[in-house]
Amino acid sequence: QPTLVSAHQVVFNLYEKQLRLQIEFTTNQAAEYTTLQSENKVFTFKAVRRYATYASSILNLYDRIYNNYTWLFNVTLESVSAQFFLPDFHTLLTVGGYTPVFTGGKLGEININIFFVRWINGTIEVIAAHELIHHFLSQAGLSPNDLLWFHEGMAQYASIEKIDDLGYEGAKNERERLEGGTSSLPQNFGYYLKIWNPSYEPTDIGFLYVGAHYAVSELAKMHGGFSYYQRSFELIRNATWTIEDKNSILAYYLSKAANASVALTLNQWGFDIADLY
Repeated sequence: QPTLVSAHQVVFNLYEKQLRLQIEFTTNQAAEYTTLQSENKVFTFKAVRRYATYASSILNLYDRIYNNYTWLFNVTLESVSAQFFLPDFHTLLTVGGYTPVFTGGKLGEININIFFVRWINGTIEVIAAHELIHHFLSQAGLSPNDLLWFHEGMAQYASIEKIDDLGYEGAKNERERLEGGTSSLPQNFGYYLKIWNPSYEPTDIGFLYVGAHYAVSELAKMHGGFSYYQRSFELIRNATWTIEDKNSILAYYLSKAANASVALTLNQWGFDIADLY
């Protein structure tokens, strides 16, 4: 409890060895929201007015990278909404953003952790691009319910590389963080990636993101970077996902774009999928 409260001051007397002070508060004034729209009319952003400048910055970023991603994923987007969210104590630094997946695989609006606007330059841009890429992947026909590892790995790879190209320092930091975790990956990390889905929540989910980024970025290094994935998505656009193991179908089209078996590489990582190529 506070020991002094005035119009502009709240004072607490803390005990020795106090580890954390958590304060929850509300105001009587209702927040005023505004909805902004991107120049290309594809994106809208609902934000509290005091965060409108930050929202506008994200929309400007989306305008800048949109054509790059339509080329990469070989699809366009009709309408995508975004908003900031206020994290609780447990998600303050652990969840940069999220996009809900509804029944049937349809994606909801992009949610971005407002806390990261204070982070190193480029961090929130990587988060915003990451969540946008999920929409491109779903539009290309890849469901996060069946191929979550590829969704997350591609979202990390394509967001980091593009934001780095734009000169943001935060992208390099995020790449270094992920690459620093690869030495701790189990030899058969692909087994865990294959069974990863939105309802699968292991105790240490961090290694799945590290493994997913490693798999997608390594395939890019082997076969030609963005150009390789652009060829892959040209083929994937007309894919028929008729068999139960969607990883095998994905590997088939990735192999066609590489003119070599990608399933062999994935199986070395522990995926255990059929080599249809």
